[in-house]
Amino acid sequence: FPFKAANRYIFVAGGIGITPLIPMMRAANRDHRPWTLLYCNRHKDGIPFFREVSTLVGKICIFCSEIGTRLDVERTLSKPHHETMIYCCGPERLMTAVEAATTTWPSGSVKFEWFSA
Repeated sequence: FPFKAANRYIFVAGGIGITPLIPMMRAANRDHRPWTLLYCNRHKDGIPFFREVSTLVGKICIFCSEIGTRLDVERTLSKPHHETMIYCCGPERLMTAVEAATTTWPSGSVKFEWFSA
């Protein structure tokens, strides 16, 4: 899951899938690159690493299915953003939705960290 240089980043995380993205957000901050985090969770309380993420400089969007704020992946990610990389890690359902929504993005601009048993 190598972190590549880009002018802008979109990080998509589901639950504990935030873990590999935190160092990337830190690196983007260090390099003064803007980023957005789309962070999906089931519950509004106990969001993994929320305190740590909230100290970083970037746009953070929290989505919680418990309170009805779900990320509309297709609407949000279907249109490619110029010179932007997407990094995604989370449950398979989220990852496949992001994969389907980003088919028109330039090759190599969308990266996934897939976990398997």
